[in-house]
Amino acid sequence: MVNVLRVIRVAPQITKELHQFMQVLKLPGGKALGMTALAHTYAVAGKRAEAQKNLDQLLQLSRQQYVAPGLIAIIYVGLGDKDKAFAWLGEADKARDLNVVRLNIEPRFDSLRSDPRFASLVRRVGLPQ
Repeated sequence: MVNVLRVIRVAPQITKELHQFMQVLKLPGGKALGMTALAHTYAVAGKRAEAQKNLDQLLQLSRQQYVAPGLIAIIYVGLGDKDKAFAWLGEADKARDLNVVRLNIEPRFDSLRSDPRFASLVRRVGLPQ
């Protein structure tokens, strides 16, 4: 799924690919992860309203079932809201969300790496720097 999203992010015909990906969301078991990927893709494609709509849906879903805080952080990274991204990553750390283990390797966190809060979080989580 991650490879599909990378292709979608760089594809010139993003609308078509996003439509196809939305069909994947209907499959069982991938709702939160799929919603995160879709919202992040919309955000980096400059489709902020669509990204926000998906973020709102994911936050609503989180009131009904567990949604890993790191997934929400990923969307805020895509939207360029570093403060909210770090706030959610802090929650992810507290919740022992597995997404924090990927801080050093997840490309969607690249835009956060130059921020001193990122190095602090990496240290707090106990990852190599």
